[in-house]
Parts: sequence; C-alpha cells; structure tokens
Amino acid sequence: MLIEPVHIFVPKGRSALRISSRNRSSATFLVRCWAKLAPTKTAKIWSSPSVEQRPNRGETAVDSFALDGIDSYWLAILVFQYSDDHWTRAPVLGEATETIPVRGLAFADSRVALDDPAREAAVLVDVDYFQ
Repeated sequence: MLIEPVHIFVPKGRSALRISSRNRSSATFLVRCWAKLAPTKTAKIWSSPSVEQRPNRGETAVDSFALDGIDSYWLAILVFQYSDDHWTRAPVLGEATETIPVRGLAFADSRVALDDPAREAAVLVDVDYFQ
C-alpha cells in the first residue's frame, strides 16, 4: 500500500513557517516537507526548499520554512521509518487538519498493523507561522 503525503494549505505563503517534529519512539524517523501548488500535483514548486528532520527519541527537531513570491501553497509532509535495513512510509493516524496551524499531527510506527488497537503516535508534527 502506497502512503501519500499529508497536505496542509498555507494561505499566507509569504510568511515563514515553523515546522517541528517530536519522536516518541525508539525507532529512527525522517520527516520530509516541501511545497506544492496543489495536492493533486506530484511535482514540488521548483523554488521550494525542502526540510528534513530526524528527531531522536524524546527530542524535538525545529526548522523554519520560507517560500518567496507565492501567495499560497500546499505543504506536503511525509514521514519515513527506518527498520530492517530499509525506509518505509509511516501512516498518519486519524484525519489531518487541512490548514495552518497544525498541532500534533500523528504518524504511527510503520511496523504495527493498521487495524491494531494498540497503535499509537510515534512522531508528532506541528506546523505554524513564526510569531
């Protein structure tokens, strides 16, 4: 099963974002973010930076994300988990908020079955404007 990115609408595209991710698991995770013009498009905006975070267990990684010249865009977020010598996409838990601010966007351990009632958040992602 292919896990698609989560898309968050950024209506104030010229404002800097604060992206943070917290690892609540002992596993290794990679959080990747980039800008797109629409969730249905596969390509990123050519001038878009990419943010990659690898928070350690119990730590929070924080980065800024700024895009010049575009009034609004979609922020795509994918979380990967490293296990058994390869990377897999971690699924989002529940429904994702579709606009800024985003608090506690939860991604699960990719090794736990989707229907397992014990499944809980392994990585939490927050996205908001810098104040």
